[in-house]
Amino acid sequence: MKNIFLFLFILLNPVIGFSTINECKTDIYFANGILTKEQDAIRNTDLLEKTIRNNNEQEMYKNIGKVDYAYNSTVGMFGDLLESANQILDLNELEEQIEKDKQTIHDTDLDLQVKKYKKSILILPMV
Repeated sequence: MKNIFLFLFILLNPVIGFSTINECKTDIYFANGILTKEQDAIRNTDLLEKTIRNNNEQEMYKNIGKVDYAYNSTVGMFGDLLESANQILDLNELEEQIEKDKQTIHDTDLDLQVKKYKKSILILPMV
């Protein structure tokens, strides 16, 4: 019985997998901006889908796979504005460089400490 189930699963798996994906269709996602509540993003997604459908329903079902939302969580006014400024000014590169420099300094300090500890151990009198 297990062999028959396994055989059917292997045989039908590609058929089931390919039937759900249509590469000719485009998926549309609503991506919210700052200070957007998730419920508002859902409502805006519904509005977007209705607008597309009202323009030409046949074309929508022919060319569009789904309309959904990709919610970007909000962390409040200050946090969202800081994130936006970071994206506009491309501060990620600067942050990465600062982190590299901090790591280099940390590694240098650690090496110096280890050398001092080893030197200290070597000159201790044997008892």
